[in-house]
Amino acid sequence: MHSLAIIEDNSTVLNYLAQIIGDAFPDAEISLFNNGEDASKILETKKVEMGLFDIELPGMSGIECLYRLKGFHPELKCMMLTNFDDAENILDAVQQAQQFLPNQTAQATSPSVNSGKDW
Repeated sequence: MHSLAIIEDNSTVLNYLAQIIGDAFPDAEISLFNNGEDASKILETKKVEMGLFDIELPGMSGIECLYRLKGFHPELKCMMLTNFDDAENILDAVQQAQQFLPNQTAQATSPSVNSGKDW
């Protein structure tokens, strides 16, 4: 069984993602968090295969949450979400991620695509 954590402060987006991912992967265990602090605290001991992180969270950012979780679970796969729509903010987010994950950036920016039935 696959496991996924979604960390997103917008409840509408959080529930929508949970619904569409749950529909696509009905056997997946999906954990939902609306902030990085709670996700970091719980996922420190609860291992998941993949994390879907909003970059702009109140308090701890999604990038910092990812950094902390990678410390506990280096094999954690991740995907970052953002509503940034301009190049300056996107570049800033990527640079922040590089600060936290200097050896992971090439892997994180080169996703593989498969049949959609596995991650």
